[in-house]
Amino acid sequence: LRTLPCGRTPAGRRRRPGTPNCGDRTAMHAAVFVDFENLFLSLKNREELTGQRIRDLCLGILERLKERLHADKAPMVLGRSYAAFDTYPGMEVAHDLALMGFDPQYVLTGHGGKNSADVQLACDVCRVLYRRPDIDAVVIVSGDRDFIPIARQVLEENRELRVVAIPDSTSGDLRMRVGGERFWNALDLI
Repeated sequence: LRTLPCGRTPAGRRRRPGTPNCGDRTAMHAAVFVDFENLFLSLKNREELTGQRIRDLCLGILERLKERLHADKAPMVLGRSYAAFDTYPGMEVAHDLALMGFDPQYVLTGHGGKNSADVQLACDVCRVLYRRPDIDAVVIVSGDRDFIPIARQVLEENRELRVVAIPDSTSGDLRMRVGGERFWNALDLI
């Protein structure tokens, strides 16, 4: 993530009182939004991971993502995870995600098995863009093509963007739109 001038957000706005100032020129704050089912299914379908607990791999990826953000001087100050937490795998991980700082957001599942995680995640990202000027970076953990409009909006609002996903389960259009420098391979975080 990039270094910012003293007391400024990426959009050039002044920071709110109480946020880092000139003493910490590289401090940024990140909001992380996790489509947990997307991450889980992307890992579950990989042959080289057969026999491993996918649930534990997902949690490990998210923990190492938090560590990487912290090392890049952009600690996570807001985390959300989206899944149907009344069914597997959501019911098994909701408590762990909450303890890690990824507040579980319950989403409804329709008759066809499709849930509303993408829509809820996009709404929450927009809310952060317009109500939280203290958040400089948005991280989306999902490779769904549905996130192209929200990725574009994050960039138009002059915020840092990272997409964390499994490369061969990621939409080529999404990857092209956000650019390779903004894409982090989730497998590197295992």
